Amino acid sequence: MHESKKTKKIMNQETFMVQRVLKVKEKVKKLRKGNRENEITIIMFQCINAEEIVHNDMSMIDLNDLAWLIDQNLKETDRRLEKVDNNGHINQVMTTQS
Repeated sequence: MHESKKTKKIMNQETFMVQRVLKVKEKVKKLRKGNRENEITIIMFQCINAEEIVHNDMSMIDLNDLAWLIDQNLKETDRRLEKVDNNGHINQVMTTQS
């Protein structure tokens, strides 16, 4: 194999590996985000069931994440309620979800 072909093949392999590493890093980032949301969701339901904050040692970041998740759930509940009128009928005008 000529030197230029070897160099080109090595560069293609390097480019491929860099792309693979970036994909894996992105996947790990998404999984961490999902795991964090699941962790906070569990804490939220524990708080609801106990009717108090059950983890007194929560950090400010944990509390902020919990507040954000509660806010998101309330917004989703409001969106769903807007779709139903007072008589329990689904409104014809559908709101767009963000």
